[in-house]
Amino acid sequence: MSEICEYTSLSKHQIKKAAEVLRNAFQEDLTFKLLVPEDTERQEMLYQLFKFLVKYGLKRGIIVSTPEIEGLSIWLPPKEVNISPWKAILSGALSLVFNVSLKRLLAQKKIENFTSKLHKKLVSVPHWHFCVIGVDPAHQGKGIGMRMINYMTGRIDKERLLIYLETNLIKNVKFYNRFGFFLLHEDTIPDTDLTLYFMLRNPK
Repeated sequence: MSEICEYTSLSKHQIKKAAEVLRNAFQEDLTFKLLVPEDTERQEMLYQLFKFLVKYGLKRGIIVSTPEIEGLSIWLPPKEVNISPWKAILSGALSLVFNVSLKRLLAQKKIENFTSKLHKKLVSVPHWHFCVIGVDPAHQGKGIGMRMINYMTGRIDKERLLIYLETNLIKNVKFYNRFGFFLLHEDTIPDTDLTLYFMLRNPK
């Protein structure tokens, strides 16, 4: 069983692998399929988006993974839960402009604005943001995701802080319930029929 590790730095090769793992995990994600229906274009957008998020996580948060990076999760501490344009640029967001179509970026930004507004409204006290988690399909079912969550919830419990997350699948709500998260709010993404579930976890 692979141990769970915190990463403060990754080589270029590891960043590439991390982005590929998250891309593979989210290839069939409902929100991204709505944004980018065509498979090849969606793969490229996901790769570029997650490469940016991995770099942001290294600079501003905590990345948790296994030694071979079969799965990955990104957690943002209280002072970093809001990704400002300047912070994004410093973490390489400009690369998205050159590698993803403007139409897709604007659509993604519209959803981000919607979720960010609700995030600020729903949770006004200091908290961690469980930003993303994904396990490569070839390694799913091995408990990697569960171990990453247990590792970080245990760490954050010592700080006595809340943890916030969003998901677009009701089955994920039931999964996160197992780790102490409860459903805080649900809403529909504007101009779509997709529901987003906003969850919170109290420290134990």
